[in-house]
Amino acid sequence: IIKSSRLLNDSMPEYVYNKIDKILQKDKSKKITILGITYKANTDDMRESPIIKLIDKLLKNNYNVKVFDPYIKDFQINCQSILEACKDSDLLILGVNHDYFKNLPLDEIKTTMKGNLILDTRNFLDKEEVEKSGFIYKLLGSN
Repeated sequence: IIKSSRLLNDSMPEYVYNKIDKILQKDKSKKITILGITYKANTDDMRESPIIKLIDKLLKNNYNVKVFDPYIKDFQINCQSILEACKDSDLLILGVNHDYFKNLPLDEIKTTMKGNLILDTRNFLDKEEVEKSGFIYKLLGSN
C-alpha cells in the first residue's frame, strides 16, 4: 500500500497539469495563480511538495504562473498577497488547504482576476460560496 500511494503522489503533478491544460485548452497565454505550495497545510515545509513539481512543469511548458503562500518567504514567484497573485489571472488553483485560505475574499479576487475559473485540488473550498461569487468551480477528480 505504501508503494502504491507513493506512485499515486508522484503522478499527481502530471495529473493536475493535464487537468489545467484541458481547462485552459492548452492556451499558454492564460495566467495561472496557485494558492499554497508547501507539502502539507499550515507549514513552511516545501520538501517533496507536489505543487512545486507542478509549478516546474507549468513553467517548462511556458505557462505564466504566480503563487501565494503565506508560510513561504523565499520563493521566486511568491507574491506578497492573494490579490497581487490573482491580478489578471485566468485560473485560480487551490494547491494547499492552509487554514489561511478558509475565508478567501472571493468578491475581491473576482474583480482582480481576468477569468473566473477556480480549480480546487483539495475539496476545501465551499462550492456554493465560490459559485455565488461568480466563479466556475472545478474540483480535481470530477468532470
